[in-house]
Amino acid sequence: MIQLTKLRQPLPNRIFHWVQFFAVIILTFTGFYLAAPYENLVVPMRTVRKLHFLFGFIFIFNFILYVYYYVATKTYKDVLFLPSDVKNLPSLFKYIFFLTSTHPPYGKYNPGQKLLFTLWFLTNLATIISGLILYAPDFFVQIHPIFRMLNTYRVIIYLGSVVFAVTVPLHLYLVLTEDMAKLQAIFTGKIKVK
Repeated sequence: MIQLTKLRQPLPNRIFHWVQFFAVIILTFTGFYLAAPYENLVVPMRTVRKLHFLFGFIFIFNFILYVYYYVATKTYKDVLFLPSDVKNLPSLFKYIFFLTSTHPPYGKYNPGQKLLFTLWFLTNLATIISGLILYAPDFFVQIHPIFRMLNTYRVIIYLGSVVFAVTVPLHLYLVLTEDMAKLQAIFTGKIKVK
């Protein structure tokens, strides 16, 4: 019996996904450490700060490339939650809460995943802007005095990390309630076709 495969996650998608994953993990841990250092950790604060800045710029560069990729390939509608996706939410909820066994055809991603991706896009944008303001506050204060409220930007970044901490398990749940072959696609790029 021959197993046919279909490309579901092109190589750029997989690279962007895993770079973002590792950058978010490192930024979260280094960010929490910078905000409230753990006294038993013997890593110098200067090293943690440099690591945080390095992965912050990796995160920004990856985000720009990710957005460019979706716009250039005209596949952004696959990941953006659009008004037309609202009508599919009831059928999705019935499926993910096991009230029905049939999975309606939504396209590449279901509306729950698209809602998460759109939330992450907005969260990324807010944390990137806030992070840049905190990285170079003198530059931004010259543009407008409102940028002096540095604690506001720290709160935005903190809330962004909370959004990721809460929604990543939800993302995993949505992935795992779908076909497990789709999960392997984020590693191999391909899924088996029946």
